[in-house]
Amino acid sequence: MLWLGFYFPQLPLAIFAGGKESVSLAVTRREKGREVIDRCNALAQEQGIRAGMALNTALALQEDLQVRERNRKREQKLLEALAGWAWQYSSRISFDPLLILLEVGASLKLFGGFSALLEHMRRHPPCPDCLQYWALAPTPMAAALPVPAGAADNNHQYWTGRCPAVIPAPAGCGSVAAKECPPVARSVAGY
Repeated sequence: MLWLGFYFPQLPLAIFAGGKESVSLAVTRREKGREVIDRCNALAQEQGIRAGMALNTALALQEDLQVRERNRKREQKLLEALAGWAWQYSSRISFDPLLILLEVGASLKLFGGFSALLEHMRRHPPCPDCLQYWALAPTPMAAALPVPAGAADNNHQYWTGRCPAVIPAPAGCGSVAAKECPPVARSVAGY
């Protein structure tokens, strides 16, 4: 078996953004009895807003910041819709908050290898830019966990994607630029 994991770090923000990047937007969560910033878009980051920042501090920096409380039910519905898209590539799908795992061993044969499968997925994405964080591994747990950059050896072939750091959330407010995000390798013995 071979598992492909897609990580959606922007999901908590995306359910409120609606593709609009013209307003500063932040999603909050409760932590130790206070509201803190969980994620924010690029405009908010430009104003100094960061993940983990107290909401009052963020509002002091930017009084017109649009703030939404994290809505895990809406996130779950969107994740279920993404899992529906994934059925065309696998009959074995599992998902967790912000993560979908697909067993893709048979799909590799159908599509002619991993590169062809990933290219097909990217040509037919469920949403723009949502397939940029992925990992391929022989077990679901390995496809869901970060691997340190430079972990390659001569006994394995590696596929790389951008960092699907499941815990903790990405640096900043969840908007991770490719140059800021170290590459991630997944060991794929025999592929």
